[in-house]
Amino acid sequence: MKLSKLQLSLLLTIYIAAVFLGIYNHEPWRDEAQAWLLARDMSLFQLFHTLPSEGHPPLWYLLIMPMAKAGLPYISQNYLDALIMAGAMYLLLFRSELPVLLKLLLPFSYYMFYEYAEIARNYCLIAFFLALIISLYPRRFERTNSIFFALAVVGLFNSHVLIFAFACGLILLYVWDMKQGRHYNKHTFIALAIMCIGGLYLLPWLGSAHIIQYYQVQADDPAKNIMSSITHALLISGDSSIALLILAVLSLLLAYRVKPLLLLVFGLTGALYILGFKYTVPGLRHDGIIFLVLLGSYALAMYYKPANEPKILKLQYGQYLLVAIMAFQLVASASAYSSDINNSFSYSADAADYLKQNSLDTGIIVGSQAWAVSALAPYLPGKKIYYAECQRYGTYYIYDSCFMNNKWAYPPGYSIHIAHDNFKDSLSRLVFVFNNPVSDEQARYLELLYSSPDKPIRSDEAYYIYKFRNNVQ
Repeated sequence: MKLSKLQLSLLLTIYIAAVFLGIYNHEPWRDEAQAWLLARDMSLFQLFHTLPSEGHPPLWYLLIMPMAKAGLPYISQNYLDALIMAGAMYLLLFRSELPVLLKLLLPFSYYMFYEYAEIARNYCLIAFFLALIISLYPRRFERTNSIFFALAVVGLFNSHVLIFAFACGLILLYVWDMKQGRHYNKHTFIALAIMCIGGLYLLPWLGSAHIIQYYQVQADDPAKNIMSSITHALLISGDSSIALLILAVLSLLLAYRVKPLLLLVFGLTGALYILGFKYTVPGLRHDGIIFLVLLGSYALAMYYKPANEPKILKLQYGQYLLVAIMAFQLVASASAYSSDINNSFSYSADAADYLKQNSLDTGIIVGSQAWAVSALAPYLPGKKIYYAECQRYGTYYIYDSCFMNNKWAYPPGYSIHIAHDNFKDSLSRLVFVFNNPVSDEQARYLELLYSSPDKPIRSDEAYYIYKFRNNVQ
Protein backbone atom coordinates (compact mmCIF):
# COMPACT_ATOMS: atom_id res chain seq x y z
CA MET A 1 0.00 0.00 0.00
CA LYS A 2 1.26 3.46 -0.91
CA LEU A 3 -0.19 6.88 -0.27
CA SER A 4 -0.98 9.00 -3.30
CA LYS A 5 0.57 12.43 -3.79
CA LEU A 6 -2.82 13.96 -3.05
CA GLN A 7 -3.08 12.09 0.24
CA LEU A 8 0.47 13.04 1.20
CA SER A 9 -0.21 16.67 0.27
CA LEU A 10 -3.32 16.70 2.44
CA LEU A 11 -1.35 15.22 5.34
CA LEU A 12 1.38 17.84 4.96
CA THR A 13 -1.17 20.66 4.70
CA ILE A 14 -2.89 19.57 7.91
CA TYR A 15 0.48 19.38 9.64
CA ILE A 16 1.54 22.88 8.55
CA ALA A 17 -1.83 24.44 9.40
CA ALA A 18 -1.90 22.86 12.86
CA VAL A 19 1.68 23.90 13.65
CA PHE A 20 1.08 27.49 12.52
CA LEU A 21 -2.07 27.66 14.64
CA GLY A 22 -0.09 26.41 17.62
CA ILE A 23 2.62 29.04 17.11
CA TYR A 24 -0.01 31.77 16.89
CA ASN A 25 -1.01 30.85 20.46
CA HIS A 26 2.52 30.19 21.78
CA GLU A 27 4.46 32.54 24.06
CA PRO A 28 8.24 32.05 23.69
CA TRP A 29 10.33 31.36 26.77
CA ARG A 30 13.87 32.13 27.87
CA ASP A 31 15.63 29.50 25.74
CA GLU A 32 13.99 30.94 22.65
CA ALA A 33 14.82 34.44 23.88
CA GLN A 34 18.50 33.65 24.43
CA ALA A 35 19.19 32.71 20.81
CA TRP A 36 17.19 35.68 19.51
CA LEU A 37 18.98 38.14 21.81
CA LEU A 38 22.43 36.84 20.88
CA ALA A 39 21.56 37.19 17.19
CA ARG A 40 19.96 40.62 17.67
CA ASP A 41 22.41 42.30 20.01
CA MET A 42 25.79 40.84 19.01
CA SER A 43 28.02 41.48 16.05
CA LEU A 44 29.03 38.50 13.94
CA PHE A 45 32.47 38.50 15.57
CA GLN A 46 30.98 38.64 19.07
CA LEU A 47 28.58 35.83 18.19
CA PHE A 48 31.33 33.47 17.06
CA HIS A 49 33.38 34.37 20.11
CA THR A 50 30.45 33.66 22.46
CA LEU A 51 28.86 30.56 20.94
CA PRO A 52 31.42 28.06 22.26
CA SER A 53 30.30 29.08 25.75
CA GLU A 54 26.71 28.39 24.70
CA GLY A 55 27.74 24.89 23.65
CA HIS A 56 25.92 25.18 20.32
CA PRO A 57 27.08 25.24 16.70
CA PRO A 58 26.44 28.51 14.84
CA LEU A 59 23.93 27.61 12.13
CA TRP A 60 20.65 28.43 13.92
CA TYR A 61 21.99 31.78 15.12
CA LEU A 62 23.15 32.69 11.62
CA LEU A 63 19.71 31.88 10.23
CA ILE A 64 17.82 34.08 12.67
CA MET A 65 20.38 36.91 12.79
CA PRO A 66 19.10 38.71 9.64
CA MET A 67 15.54 38.66 11.00
CA ALA A 68 16.60 39.85 14.44
CA LYS A 69 18.85 42.61 13.05
CA ALA A 70 16.07 43.76 10.69
CA GLY A 71 13.69 44.27 13.59
CA LEU A 72 11.21 41.57 12.61
CA PRO A 73 8.80 40.42 15.32
CA TYR A 74 10.29 38.08 17.89
CA ILE A 75 7.76 35.37 16.99
CA SER A 76 9.10 35.28 13.42
CA GLN A 77 11.80 32.82 14.51
CA ASN A 78 9.04 30.38 15.50
CA TYR A 79 7.54 30.58 12.02
CA LEU A 80 11.00 30.01 10.52
CA ASP A 81 11.31 26.96 12.75
CA ALA A 82 7.92 25.74 11.50
CA LEU A 83 8.92 26.21 7.86
CA ILE A 84 12.09 24.20 8.44
CA MET A 85 10.06 21.42 10.06
CA ALA A 86 7.60 21.58 7.16
CA GLY A 87 10.56 21.06 4.82
CA ALA A 88 11.67 18.07 6.89
CA MET A 89 8.18 16.62 6.78
CA TYR A 90 7.96 17.12 3.01
CA LEU A 91 11.19 15.19 2.52
CA LEU A 92 10.09 12.35 4.80
CA LEU A 93 6.65 12.07 3.21
CA PHE A 94 7.53 12.56 -0.46
CA ARG A 95 11.23 11.71 -0.78
CA SER A 96 11.75 8.72 1.51
CA GLU A 97 10.88 5.03 1.47
CA LEU A 98 9.41 5.03 4.97
CA PRO A 99 6.48 2.63 5.45
CA VAL A 100 2.97 4.03 5.12
CA LEU A 101 2.10 3.76 8.81
CA LEU A 102 5.25 5.65 9.78
CA LYS A 103 4.39 8.39 7.31
CA LEU A 104 0.88 8.66 8.71
CA LEU A 105 1.97 8.93 12.35
CA LEU A 106 5.32 10.72 12.15
CA PRO A 107 3.92 14.24 11.50
CA PHE A 108 1.92 14.10 14.73
CA SER A 109 4.44 12.36 16.98
CA TYR A 110 5.40 14.46 19.98
CA TYR A 111 8.77 15.76 18.85
CA MET A 112 7.95 16.35 15.19
CA PHE A 113 4.60 18.01 15.88
CA TYR A 114 5.13 19.98 19.07
CA GLU A 115 8.55 20.09 20.74
CA TYR A 116 10.60 20.77 17.60
CA ALA A 117 7.94 22.47 15.46
CA GLU A 118 6.44 25.09 17.78
CA ILE A 119 9.28 25.94 20.15
CA ALA A 120 11.93 27.82 18.19
CA ARG A 121 15.26 26.16 18.84
CA ASN A 122 18.02 24.60 16.76
CA TYR A 123 16.46 21.13 17.09
CA CYS A 124 14.40 21.77 13.96
CA LEU A 125 17.66 21.74 11.99
CA ILE A 126 18.43 18.21 13.17
CA ALA A 127 15.08 16.99 11.85
CA PHE A 128 15.53 18.81 8.53
CA PHE A 129 19.06 17.68 7.75
CA LEU A 130 18.31 14.14 8.91
CA ALA A 131 15.33 14.08 6.52
CA LEU A 132 17.53 15.45 3.72
CA ILE A 133 20.17 12.79 4.37
CA ILE A 134 17.51 10.06 4.29
CA SER A 135 16.15 11.36 0.97
CA LEU A 136 19.60 11.60 -0.63
CA TYR A 137 21.07 8.39 0.76
CA PRO A 138 20.46 6.06 -2.22
CA ARG A 139 22.16 8.61 -4.52
CA ARG A 140 24.93 9.78 -2.20
CA PHE A 141 27.72 8.65 -4.57
CA GLU A 142 26.26 10.23 -7.69
CA ARG A 143 28.17 13.13 -9.17
CA THR A 144 26.00 16.07 -8.03
CA ASN A 145 24.17 14.41 -5.17
CA SER A 146 27.44 13.53 -3.42
CA ILE A 147 28.04 17.24 -2.77
CA PHE A 148 24.45 17.81 -1.63
CA PHE A 149 24.74 14.82 0.68
CA ALA A 150 27.99 16.17 2.12
CA LEU A 151 26.39 19.56 2.76
CA ALA A 152 23.47 17.85 4.49
CA VAL A 153 25.90 16.05 6.81
CA VAL A 154 27.68 19.35 7.49
CA GLY A 155 24.30 20.88 8.30
CA LEU A 156 23.62 18.05 10.73
CA PHE A 157 26.98 18.60 12.43
CA ASN A 158 26.15 22.29 12.79
CA SER A 159 22.70 21.70 14.26
CA HIS A 160 23.43 20.49 17.79
CA VAL A 161 26.26 18.87 19.73
CA LEU A 162 24.02 15.96 20.76
CA ILE A 163 23.86 14.75 17.14
CA PHE A 164 27.64 15.09 16.62
CA ALA A 165 28.45 11.40 17.16
CA PHE A 166 25.67 10.31 14.80
CA ALA A 167 27.06 12.63 12.11
CA CYS A 168 30.53 11.12 12.67
CA GLY A 169 28.95 7.71 12.14
CA LEU A 170 27.60 8.90 8.78
CA ILE A 171 31.12 9.83 7.67
CA LEU A 172 32.39 6.42 8.74
CA LEU A 173 29.64 4.67 6.77
CA TYR A 174 30.36 6.86 3.74
CA VAL A 175 34.02 5.83 3.77
CA TRP A 176 33.09 2.18 4.31
CA ASP A 177 30.59 2.15 1.45
CA MET A 178 32.92 4.13 -0.78
CA LYS A 179 35.64 1.51 -0.30
CA GLN A 180 33.33 -1.49 -0.75
CA GLY A 181 31.66 -0.04 -3.83
CA ARG A 182 34.92 1.39 -5.18
CA HIS A 183 33.35 4.82 -5.58
CA TYR A 184 36.71 6.43 -6.08
CA ASN A 185 36.38 9.71 -7.97
CA LYS A 186 37.02 13.36 -7.31
CA HIS A 187 33.38 14.06 -6.43
CA THR A 188 33.25 11.52 -3.62
CA PHE A 189 36.61 12.66 -2.26
CA ILE A 190 35.48 16.29 -2.38
CA ALA A 191 32.28 15.29 -0.59
CA LEU A 192 34.30 13.48 2.07
CA ALA A 193 36.55 16.51 2.56
CA ILE A 194 33.53 18.80 2.90
CA MET A 195 32.01 16.55 5.57
CA CYS A 196 35.22 16.29 7.57
CA ILE A 197 36.12 19.98 7.45
CA GLY A 198 32.54 21.25 7.87
CA GLY A 199 31.88 19.06 10.88
CA LEU A 200 35.07 18.23 12.69
CA TYR A 201 36.10 21.89 13.03
CA LEU A 202 33.58 21.95 15.87
CA LEU A 203 35.89 19.88 18.08
CA PRO A 204 38.58 22.55 18.61
CA TRP A 205 36.11 25.44 18.28
CA LEU A 206 33.61 24.32 20.91
CA GLY A 207 36.44 22.86 22.97
CA SER A 208 38.11 26.26 23.22
CA ALA A 209 35.37 27.71 25.43
CA HIS A 210 36.58 29.09 28.74
CA ILE A 211 33.31 27.91 30.26
CA ILE A 212 34.35 24.25 29.93
CA GLN A 213 36.06 24.38 33.32
CA TYR A 214 32.67 25.09 34.90
CA TYR A 215 31.16 22.01 33.28
CA GLN A 216 33.70 19.54 34.58
CA VAL A 217 31.37 18.48 37.36
CA GLN A 218 29.76 15.11 36.81
CA ALA A 219 26.03 14.54 37.08
CA ASP A 220 24.95 13.08 40.42
CA ASP A 221 23.31 9.95 38.99
CA PRO A 222 24.31 9.26 35.34
CA ALA A 223 22.45 5.94 35.18
CA LYS A 224 19.23 7.59 36.30
CA ASN A 225 19.74 10.41 33.79
CA ILE A 226 20.29 7.95 30.94
CA MET A 227 17.21 5.92 31.83
CA SER A 228 15.17 9.10 32.05
CA SER A 229 16.39 10.28 28.63
CA ILE A 230 15.54 6.95 26.98
CA THR A 231 12.08 6.98 28.57
CA HIS A 232 11.37 10.54 27.46
CA ALA A 233 12.66 9.84 23.95
CA LEU A 234 10.37 6.87 23.39
CA LEU A 235 7.39 7.15 25.75
CA ILE A 236 7.56 10.82 26.87
CA SER A 237 6.49 9.50 30.26
CA GLY A 238 6.17 5.95 31.52
CA ASP A 239 8.06 2.97 32.87
CA SER A 240 11.83 3.23 32.34
CA SER A 241 12.26 -0.55 32.21
CA ILE A 242 9.75 -0.78 29.35
CA ALA A 243 11.54 1.99 27.46
CA LEU A 244 14.90 0.26 27.93
CA LEU A 245 13.44 -3.03 26.71
CA ILE A 246 12.04 -1.31 23.60
CA LEU A 247 15.43 0.24 22.86
CA ALA A 248 17.15 -3.13 23.31
CA VAL A 249 14.71 -4.83 20.92
CA LEU A 250 15.10 -2.06 18.33
CA SER A 251 18.88 -2.47 18.52
CA LEU A 252 18.71 -6.27 18.31
CA LEU A 253 16.52 -6.12 15.20
CA LEU A 254 19.39 -4.37 13.41
CA ALA A 255 21.85 -7.14 14.29
CA TYR A 256 22.14 -8.38 10.69
CA ARG A 257 22.46 -4.88 9.30
CA VAL A 258 25.83 -4.05 10.75
CA LYS A 259 26.29 -0.59 9.27
CA PRO A 260 23.02 0.97 10.48
CA LEU A 261 23.53 -0.78 13.82
CA LEU A 262 26.96 0.85 14.07
CA LEU A 263 25.36 4.19 13.22
CA LEU A 264 22.78 3.65 15.95
CA VAL A 265 25.46 2.76 18.49
CA PHE A 266 27.49 5.85 17.56
CA GLY A 267 24.47 8.13 17.86
CA LEU A 268 23.19 6.65 21.11
CA THR A 269 26.60 6.52 22.79
CA GLY A 270 27.47 10.13 21.98
CA ALA A 271 24.10 11.56 22.96
CA LEU A 272 23.58 9.46 26.08
CA TYR A 273 27.07 10.20 27.37
CA ILE A 274 26.33 13.92 27.31
CA LEU A 275 22.79 13.51 28.61
CA GLY A 276 23.88 11.14 31.34
CA PHE A 277 27.16 12.62 32.55
CA LYS A 278 27.24 16.29 31.53
CA TYR A 279 23.73 17.74 31.41
CA THR A 280 22.46 18.84 34.80
CA VAL A 281 19.30 20.49 33.41
CA PRO A 282 17.07 17.77 31.90
CA GLY A 283 14.59 18.51 29.15
CA LEU A 284 12.45 16.70 26.61
CA ARG A 285 14.03 18.80 23.86
CA HIS A 286 17.38 17.12 24.57
CA ASP A 287 15.99 13.62 24.96
CA GLY A 288 14.11 13.78 21.66
CA ILE A 289 17.41 13.51 19.82
CA ILE A 290 17.49 9.85 20.88
CA PHE A 291 14.18 9.46 19.03
CA LEU A 292 15.68 11.09 15.92
CA VAL A 293 18.75 8.83 16.10
CA LEU A 294 16.47 5.78 16.10
CA LEU A 295 14.38 7.15 13.26
CA GLY A 296 17.45 7.96 11.17
CA SER A 297 19.10 4.60 11.79
CA TYR A 298 15.98 2.67 10.81
CA ALA A 299 15.32 4.84 7.76
CA LEU A 300 18.85 4.24 6.46
CA ALA A 301 18.73 0.53 7.37
CA MET A 302 16.28 0.07 4.50
CA TYR A 303 19.19 0.60 2.09
CA TYR A 304 21.30 -2.17 3.66
CA LYS A 305 19.64 -5.49 2.91
CA PRO A 306 21.51 -8.55 4.25
CA ALA A 307 21.50 -11.75 2.25
CA ASN A 308 20.48 -14.09 5.08
CA GLU A 309 18.43 -12.11 7.55
CA PRO A 310 16.55 -14.42 9.96
CA LYS A 311 12.78 -14.03 9.90
CA ILE A 312 12.78 -13.25 13.59
CA LEU A 313 15.04 -10.23 12.97
CA LYS A 314 13.13 -8.71 10.08
CA LEU A 315 13.49 -4.93 9.81
CA GLN A 316 9.71 -4.63 9.53
CA TYR A 317 9.34 -5.68 13.17
CA GLY A 318 11.42 -2.71 14.23
CA GLN A 319 9.36 -0.46 11.99
CA TYR A 320 6.18 -1.76 13.62
CA LEU A 321 7.69 -1.00 17.01
CA LEU A 322 8.47 2.55 15.88
CA VAL A 323 4.86 2.86 14.74
CA ALA A 324 3.72 1.76 18.21
CA ILE A 325 6.03 4.33 19.82
CA MET A 326 4.63 7.13 17.67
CA ALA A 327 1.06 6.01 18.33
CA PHE A 328 1.81 6.12 22.06
CA GLN A 329 3.28 9.62 21.67
CA LEU A 330 0.08 10.94 20.09
CA VAL A 331 -1.48 11.37 23.53
CA ALA A 332 1.43 13.48 24.81
CA SER A 333 1.53 15.39 21.54
CA ALA A 334 -2.17 16.28 21.67
CA SER A 335 -1.96 17.14 25.36
CA ALA A 336 1.03 19.49 24.97
CA TYR A 337 -0.46 21.13 21.88
CA SER A 338 -3.83 21.69 23.55
CA SER A 339 -2.22 22.98 26.73
CA ASP A 340 -0.11 25.50 24.81
CA ILE A 341 -3.18 26.81 22.99
CA ASN A 342 -5.34 27.09 26.10
CA ASN A 343 -2.71 28.25 28.61
CA SER A 344 0.17 30.70 28.68
CA PHE A 345 3.52 29.05 28.07
CA SER A 346 5.32 32.05 29.60
CA TYR A 347 4.16 35.38 31.00
CA SER A 348 7.22 37.22 29.71
CA ALA A 349 5.23 38.94 26.94
CA ASP A 350 2.47 39.93 29.35
CA ALA A 351 4.94 41.37 31.86
CA ALA A 352 6.80 43.27 29.14
CA ASP A 353 3.52 44.70 27.84
CA TYR A 354 2.71 45.95 31.34
CA LEU A 355 6.09 47.70 31.53
CA LYS A 356 5.55 49.43 28.19
CA GLN A 357 1.91 50.37 28.76
CA ASN A 358 2.81 52.04 32.04
CA SER A 359 6.04 53.65 30.74
CA LEU A 360 8.05 51.65 33.24
CA ASP A 361 10.42 50.54 30.49
CA THR A 362 11.97 54.02 30.62
CA GLY A 363 13.21 53.35 34.14
CA ILE A 364 16.06 51.18 35.39
CA ILE A 365 14.83 47.60 35.14
CA VAL A 366 16.50 45.41 37.74
CA GLY A 367 16.33 41.67 37.20
CA SER A 368 16.97 38.83 39.56
CA GLN A 369 17.90 35.44 38.11
CA ALA A 370 18.96 36.59 34.64
CA TRP A 371 18.20 33.10 33.37
CA ALA A 372 14.46 33.79 33.33
CA VAL A 373 14.12 37.58 33.45
CA SER A 374 15.97 37.80 30.15
CA ALA A 375 12.83 36.35 28.54
CA LEU A 376 11.37 39.89 28.68
CA ALA A 377 14.24 41.47 26.75
CA PRO A 378 13.08 40.54 23.19
CA TYR A 379 9.92 42.60 23.81
CA LEU A 380 11.93 45.63 24.98
CA PRO A 381 14.20 46.49 22.01
CA GLY A 382 16.97 48.88 22.91
CA LYS A 383 16.47 48.33 26.63
CA LYS A 384 19.06 46.62 28.82
CA ILE A 385 18.26 44.97 32.13
CA TYR A 386 20.45 45.45 35.17
CA TYR A 387 21.34 41.95 36.40
CA ALA A 388 22.10 42.44 40.07
CA GLU A 389 23.88 39.12 40.69
CA CYS A 390 26.74 40.24 38.43
CA GLN A 391 26.09 43.99 38.74
CA ARG A 392 26.01 44.59 34.99
CA TYR A 393 23.61 45.58 32.25
CA GLY A 394 22.62 43.20 29.49
CA THR A 395 19.88 41.43 27.59
CA TYR A 396 21.10 37.86 27.02
CA TYR A 397 22.84 36.03 29.85
CA ILE A 398 26.51 35.12 29.57
CA TYR A 399 27.91 31.77 30.68
CA ASP A 400 30.89 33.17 32.54
CA SER A 401 32.20 32.59 36.05
CA CYS A 402 29.90 35.21 37.57
CA PHE A 403 26.78 33.66 36.08
CA MET A 404 27.76 30.08 36.84
CA ASN A 405 28.75 30.83 40.43
CA ASN A 406 25.77 33.06 41.23
CA LYS A 407 23.00 31.31 39.26
CA TRP A 408 20.06 30.74 41.62
CA ALA A 409 22.33 31.61 44.56
CA TYR A 410 20.49 34.72 45.76
CA PRO A 411 16.84 35.51 46.53
CA PRO A 412 15.17 38.69 45.19
CA GLY A 413 16.17 40.52 48.36
CA TYR A 414 19.80 40.47 47.23
CA SER A 415 18.92 42.37 44.05
CA ILE A 416 16.95 44.90 46.07
CA HIS A 417 19.95 45.51 48.34
CA ILE A 418 22.43 45.81 45.44
CA ALA A 419 20.17 48.15 43.45
CA HIS A 420 19.51 50.34 46.49
CA ASP A 421 23.24 50.76 47.12
CA ASN A 422 24.20 51.31 43.48
CA PHE A 423 21.39 53.66 42.47
CA LYS A 424 20.84 55.78 45.60
CA ASP A 425 20.15 58.88 43.51
CA SER A 426 17.63 57.13 41.25
CA LEU A 427 15.49 55.05 43.60
CA SER A 428 12.27 56.33 42.04
CA ARG A 429 13.37 55.04 38.63
CA LEU A 430 14.09 51.50 39.80
CA VAL A 431 11.71 48.82 38.54
CA PHE A 432 12.23 45.31 39.91
CA VAL A 433 11.24 42.26 37.88
CA PHE A 434 11.33 38.99 39.82
CA ASN A 435 10.21 35.42 39.24
CA ASN A 436 9.13 35.02 42.86
CA PRO A 437 7.29 37.32 45.25
CA VAL A 438 9.36 39.15 47.84
CA SER A 439 9.19 38.34 51.54
CA ASP A 440 6.76 40.08 53.88
CA GLU A 441 9.63 42.08 55.34
CA GLN A 442 10.72 43.33 51.91
CA ALA A 443 7.12 44.08 50.94
CA ARG A 444 7.13 46.87 53.55
CA TYR A 445 9.47 48.83 51.26
CA LEU A 446 8.11 47.77 47.87
CA GLU A 447 4.87 48.35 46.02
CA LEU A 448 3.60 45.43 43.94
CA LEU A 449 2.58 46.76 40.53
CA TYR A 450 2.01 43.55 38.60
CA SER A 451 1.86 39.82 39.13
CA SER A 452 1.19 37.15 36.53
CA PRO A 453 -2.43 35.98 36.73
CA ASP A 454 -1.60 32.30 37.22
CA LYS A 455 1.14 29.73 36.83
CA PRO A 456 2.30 29.32 33.19
CA ILE A 457 3.40 26.08 31.55
CA ARG A 458 6.98 27.18 32.26
CA SER A 459 6.35 27.55 35.97
CA ASP A 460 9.45 29.70 36.55
CA GLU A 461 8.26 32.33 34.06
CA ALA A 462 5.59 33.97 36.18
CA TYR A 463 6.61 37.53 37.02
CA TYR A 464 6.27 40.08 39.82
CA ILE A 465 7.00 43.76 39.18
CA TYR A 466 7.77 46.12 42.06
CA LYS A 467 8.86 49.70 42.76
CA PHE A 468 10.20 51.25 45.94
CA ARG A 469 7.57 52.99 48.01
CA ASN A 470 7.79 56.78 48.05
CA ASN A 471 9.13 56.93 51.61
CA VAL A 472 12.17 54.74 50.89
CA GLN A 473 15.47 56.57 50.93
